Amino acid sequence: MPDQSPRLFTIPASVPFLPALIEALVTGRLVPGFSASADPLALADVTLYLPTRRAGRVAQDIFLDVLGQDAAILPRIVAIGDIDENEIAFAHFASSGLAHELLELPPAVGGMERTLLLATLILRWATAIAPEHGAPLVANTPPAALSLADDLG
Repeated sequence: MPDQSPRLFTIPASVPFLPALIEALVTGRLVPGFSASADPLALADVTLYLPTRRAGRVAQDIFLDVLGQDAAILPRIVAIGDIDENEIAFAHFASSGLAHELLELPPAVGGMERTLLLATLILRWATAIAPEHGAPLVANTPPAALSLADDLG
């Protein structure tokens, strides 16, 4: 049976809030089973919501003090007032396995095929913008279009 005890963490009013919160997070008292002191990369999986941007900037310094290091991988620190619905939806989407599959790019087009496709597009563009008296600066012949496509790569 799962633990039914309340998951509540209190910070006394006489104690500075951010140092107490961050120290509890790093040592594992805030989230049972989580300890950033044992695994420094564990903080990369954490999102810390704070009331203001200023609190977020101060939290960065406090993390370094609590960890006792000059540099560390910190959690994602978000000011509550800066959150919009799209960001929440994207964060949820990015954490799912589906995101990797959908964001994967198809293989690049080969060199010769790319040059021929570009030349075709250049010729279409040249005919679409053809001025009345001709356009000497536009690659409007197949050899000129191929040369320009090759230069564009």
